[in-house]
Amino acid sequence: MSKYEDFEIVVERVGDAEIYAVNVRQPCGGNVGDASSSFSMVEIKTLGGSQNNTADIDPDAASRNFKIVSGGKENEYSLSFSAALSETAAKDVGVKLSQAIFKNDVLERLGECKAYCKAQKASLRIRLDLSRSAELAVLPWEYLRSTDNSNFVCLDIDTTLVRYLQTSNAIGPLKVIPPLRILVMAATPNDLPQLAKNDEIQNIRKGLEAFSQLEEAVEIQVLPKATMSALESALKKAQDDDEPYHVFHFIGHGAFDKDKQEGVLLLEDEQGKGVAYGHEDLGRLFQQFRSDLRLIVLNACEGARLSTTDSYSSVATKIMQIAETPAIIAMQFSITDSAAIIFAKSFYGQLASGENLEVAVDAARMAVTKPDEYQTLGKSVPVDKEWATPVFYLTANSGHLFDIKIPMPPEDLDAHYAAIKQLLPTCNLVVFLGLDVNLLNRPFYDSWKPGKGLPSAAELCSYLSGQLHFSPARHSLAGLAQQLRLSGRVLTDEFSPIFGASNKSSKLYEVFANLTKKITDQLPEEAPDPCHCSLLFVTTTYDFALENAFMEAGIGDFNAVCYNQDDEGNWFFLHSIYKDKKLLSNTPLVPPNAPNEYKGLRNKWPVILKLSGEVKSDSAFAITEDDFFAFAHRGLSELLPADLLGQINTSRHLYLGYDLQSWTLRLLWNRICENQGQKKKESSYAVVFHERDDPNARFWHENGVGFATASLDDYVAGLEKYVRNQL
Repeated sequence: MSKYEDFEIVVERVGDAEIYAVNVRQPCGGNVGDASSSFSMVEIKTLGGSQNNTADIDPDAASRNFKIVSGGKENEYSLSFSAALSETAAKDVGVKLSQAIFKNDVLERLGECKAYCKAQKASLRIRLDLSRSAELAVLPWEYLRSTDNSNFVCLDIDTTLVRYLQTSNAIGPLKVIPPLRILVMAATPNDLPQLAKNDEIQNIRKGLEAFSQLEEAVEIQVLPKATMSALESALKKAQDDDEPYHVFHFIGHGAFDKDKQEGVLLLEDEQGKGVAYGHEDLGRLFQQFRSDLRLIVLNACEGARLSTTDSYSSVATKIMQIAETPAIIAMQFSITDSAAIIFAKSFYGQLASGENLEVAVDAARMAVTKPDEYQTLGKSVPVDKEWATPVFYLTANSGHLFDIKIPMPPEDLDAHYAAIKQLLPTCNLVVFLGLDVNLLNRPFYDSWKPGKGLPSAAELCSYLSGQLHFSPARHSLAGLAQQLRLSGRVLTDEFSPIFGASNKSSKLYEVFANLTKKITDQLPEEAPDPCHCSLLFVTTTYDFALENAFMEAGIGDFNAVCYNQDDEGNWFFLHSIYKDKKLLSNTPLVPPNAPNEYKGLRNKWPVILKLSGEVKSDSAFAITEDDFFAFAHRGLSELLPADLLGQINTSRHLYLGYDLQSWTLRLLWNRICENQGQKKKESSYAVVFHERDDPNARFWHENGVGFATASLDDYVAGLEKYVRNQL
């Protein structure tokens, strides 16, 4: 993440005179003194027509007036096509703008601030506040030149420019549960010039593909209809599904209402004809989703055009004001399809990789300046002069609007992953999944709330203890179940709303399900060794997320063996057979059919062994402390079906998401693993986030189990890269 120091410039008109005061406030965090200067309108009066350049535009297409009937009233709009300036004209405009504001004390402080940034290894962010001088906001400030006239500020690797709009809302980075979700609307009314919308959408995707680690970090959805109702429905459904959109990207036309002196966006009606929507309609819509929708990109001509009387009169800044959106990127000139495609491709790749908006915008501008970029697209229209067309508006103090943790495969676990890759196809690895694997259902910095994914063991204990007014709070789910049973209540009644509400597959389950599919398809129907004829997953979770992941991956046939209890309190295992992705039958394993005598698992179908019970079935059950004692009291031959116990004892293990501070889990682990051979145990692995600070590391060390040190997110990313993708 790049580091920035601010150089905030506030320009405001002095009285009725055409004199403007330039004030620099707290440059570089106050490490450089304030400054002020002034300039007159005379110095820049020749620049007023720079936004209406039509020299490089077909005269017949330079402007088009059209009428749209909306709300029973016919309104007239202007669809203009003004071009970005040539390099010579851009330099001329940039020099005059720079000479106007970078003078006297301001120029001196700017030099000092640049020196300070160099010493701090930071970049300089020039925040230009023109909210008090609307008539100046219409000028193309993106052409500002550096003080020595050696480069454009926006193309200087050490400097960036944002148009800053002050707001009373304190906006910090949004903690995003990957993926970053982008909603794209491509509006091409059939009564207006057509755009290369499909090219732009595809190249947004290509921009993300350039960052291999982002394959699952970004999700792009394209609205099937470019109507207002479709947009509202999509935003609302995403919010209701707890999968909100973070970015809205509009591809289409903007127009300017000369009477109202305001911009509009042209969407479509049900018949595909143009419909004009102003900032009030759009702003009120987006305001409903302001908690997650942090960025709007308007690839529309006229999107950034301002009137000379109100700096909020462009469609972009007005939406910003009403919707309280912290950042908008809009176009101040007509932008060619080629330039829009290149800009979007680079911009979203940088954004999704974790960079802030300043870096993403600057990188995208630089991409537009490189002719080889558009030549590879097969385009003959030069786009290198269009780098200044996008205008970057910001109300937040920083463009760090998204806090995304991109999982990175650990580089020091290559040997471990190589062993996993070798063991899985022979079914000589048993995967143990603790309840803390549910931490993968949310970002690394967030905590669980009901309805927001699945909880870890500690979170579930804390929540239910509070809901049930248990004092002191119980720290073991088995202890919690015991207390509920003693009070005549059933833990599954409390669990069902939590685990029944969300069985969405986490990345971990998706990776294991796809691995299982690859391996199972290659296994023989009858393996010579009944203890290693299929993959085995041992879980202490209560949800059906792994089963769902199997079915989503195309695994139609698999076994689930679940610990359960009858009405008289006798425990038994229940064998659930899934055939063609449907539950085929349930077979109780009860005396005199002792578990060790059961032979119904001798096929290549993968097995999910649920030791703690489950809560989403007619025979829902959750294990209590008494049940742990009963289980521990049994002989080894009575604990599990012989084939499963044999597979556990003769395989290496992989432990993920176990919180072994609970004695019940330690007891369970010791009982079913007590006959595992020492060599197998020493070559097993437990994933811990730190060998010293992880509270479970000591237990694994004392029992001779090796470590795979990584966060669960990073470990799973490595599992996908080094195992799933290479099998």
